[in-house]
Amino acid sequence: MKRSPRLALAALALGLSAVAGREPPPAPPREQPPQAGRALRETLPQLEFDKLRRERVGLPRGDPFAPLRPAVRAKRSEPPAVAAPAAPPVPWRYLGTLIDEGGTSVYLIRGEEPVRASAGATLAGEYRVEEVTASAITLLYLPLGTRHSLAIAGRE
Repeated sequence: MKRSPRLALAALALGLSAVAGREPPPAPPREQPPQAGRALRETLPQLEFDKLRRERVGLPRGDPFAPLRPAVRAKRSEPPAVAAPAAPPVPWRYLGTLIDEGGTSVYLIRGEEPVRASAGATLAGEYRVEEVTASAITLLYLPLGTRHSLAIAGRE
């Protein structure tokens, strides 16, 4: 029983080889005599075949894989002007004035911290008291060199 599948397979292979060998050989390409081209040209109206010739394609210009750029380039604008740095609001408030033999001193407060200040004193390393008058205290913000005036309220 094992021989029948082998026998069937051998018969199939023999049949396929017989069929494969019966195909006709490919026909050789037909060549037209050179006279046929001339006769065709003479029968057609006067065509300008020279116009059909294309120029040779040269080397590619640029990188074909480069990202596309817009056709019109935008005019370069100048960067926006950077605003000059400004001093923060004065953190000190007027608390009171003391007048004694040594001169006039003012008391300022920042949060819950009272400070005695007179002309020339430095406050928290950021402000220097420039001048103390009857109506105002002039403070200099040291990092930027800007002056601020702190009004003295209730002084007559």
